[in-house]
Amino acid sequence: MSARAWGGYIVTKVGALAALLIVPALFLVGIQDTAIAGSFAPTYTVTLNDSTASANSNFTVNYEIDSPAVMEGSHVSFIPADFGVADDASVPNGARVGGIALTATESMNNGPCSSFLSFSYDLFEATTNTGNVLSDTPPIPSAAWPGFLDGDVNNLEDAIDKYPAFLNTMFPGLTPRSRSFGWVPDTFPPATINRVVNVLVFEPGETLPGLGTMDASLGYPIVVVAQDPTAPAASSAITDECTVFNYTRQDRGVTLNNLSTGSVPNEGGFTYRTNPSADGTYTFVDYARSLRDHDGDGIENQLDTCAFDSTPAWQPRISDPVNDPDGDGIPGRDDAGQIGEQLLAGSGCDTTPLTANDDDDADGFKNRGDNCPLTANATQDDTDNDGIGDSCDVVVTVADGHLHEICVTDTVDIGLGGSPTTPTCPQFVFDQDNDGFTDVVEIYLGTGPTDPCGQSGWPADLLSSGLSLNDVDIQDITSFLVPIRYLGTDVGTNPGDVRWDLMPGGGVFSDDINIQDLTTLIITTPAMLEGPRAFNGPTCPYSP
Repeated sequence: MSARAWGGYIVTKVGALAALLIVPALFLVGIQDTAIAGSFAPTYTVTLNDSTASANSNFTVNYEIDSPAVMEGSHVSFIPADFGVADDASVPNGARVGGIALTATESMNNGPCSSFLSFSYDLFEATTNTGNVLSDTPPIPSAAWPGFLDGDVNNLEDAIDKYPAFLNTMFPGLTPRSRSFGWVPDTFPPATINRVVNVLVFEPGETLPGLGTMDASLGYPIVVVAQDPTAPAASSAITDECTVFNYTRQDRGVTLNNLSTGSVPNEGGFTYRTNPSADGTYTFVDYARSLRDHDGDGIENQLDTCAFDSTPAWQPRISDPVNDPDGDGIPGRDDAGQIGEQLLAGSGCDTTPLTANDDDDADGFKNRGDNCPLTANATQDDTDNDGIGDSCDVVVTVADGHLHEICVTDTVDIGLGGSPTTPTCPQFVFDQDNDGFTDVVEIYLGTGPTDPCGQSGWPADLLSSGLSLNDVDIQDITSFLVPIRYLGTDVGTNPGDVRWDLMPGGGVFSDDINIQDLTTLIITTPAMLEGPRAFNGPTCPYSP
């Protein structure tokens, strides 16, 4: 359920490229992805047209997420630090530095997410002067966005000569090492709106908002920002995006002249990318995080018009007259055994399953493009950016639903090659269900790292019955002592006692289950409770 097309911080890769086709390696962050619905397995290849040491080779990168996998939410690529990466001062504005093709599947006018559209952008070197600001008003995709103008009459769009204000909003206080810009106008088929991309290269070890500090050993982080993610929500003919998603990018080793500016000045011939000076095999890392899926049906929140009702049988990518008989984009089957329109239990959330209404809540946003399709919310506010609008979200400030967090890698040989390094994949979401316990600890305890509530999902809820159902109270404290004494024992003394080892291991104590575990229970303040301690605090906001 997305209110704006290409409204994300795609965060992408600028790759390097192998002389030989190499099957990309895939490794997962932790093991949380093995037990949750939905799939997320991008493929990633990197190639170069000259593998000679110190050559100014063109880089070509290809990244794809196949259908019906969930769409990406964040995406960062890295160029190994051994490669030469030009900074803003080394290349004149307007130089042709490469190109990018973005292909995604879109929902048009509340139809199934099945329109496969591809757009190719020429990329031009653009300023990183964050003080020379380009106004956001009116925002993209309006044709009147100031970035499309040529205010200083130098045959370059102002988005090249000036720094878009929304990038300062997204990356406050940060100045990229370099930036490139490209756009496709709505008059260029098959574009239906003006589409813009900014590609930002940051210094190794930079801290990016929403992600965290990047390990400098990974190299230069590359981020692609499509459209203006900070723009107010607006109704559009494009009501959703989904997989298949493909990203192909080329960075030139040496820049080309910008034909729009003529032969003077000549922006060609400037070094943009350089291979390492030493032979070796170099590893390129691509970090990707999927969108969240609250109800665990394999359909990400942004695509799922019934985000709270699991509908694994519904196919949002095709016309599905069985699970969406009225074709309005909200799944739900009529209970044929009842008189009139009666929703068949477990089939979806459409309250009128036989009567089509493409804007069920009449708020101006068609169902597939509405982050609360059954609750009017003309602002489309989504504070926690989980794809579920504030007006219908369970917890407004904490993202709902599980996600996948993985890395894909590829290697390139420079010269004679060598032994590649094995980089450590970044991990930024340590407690994906926001219940106060990391995924690693939950796997150890045997609780569900994607399930925030109930005794089987919430480690703090040791006793979940009667008045202690789905909350943390004195009964959970006393469970350390009665009916079985767990406090002061090692794991393995009693069946199931690992469940009380809330801070795994003994720490400074001789026994595994000790005062630290009890203290952890008392002081934990889960994000899902939005501030209060769990002990003698509110019940878990989700169903156990």
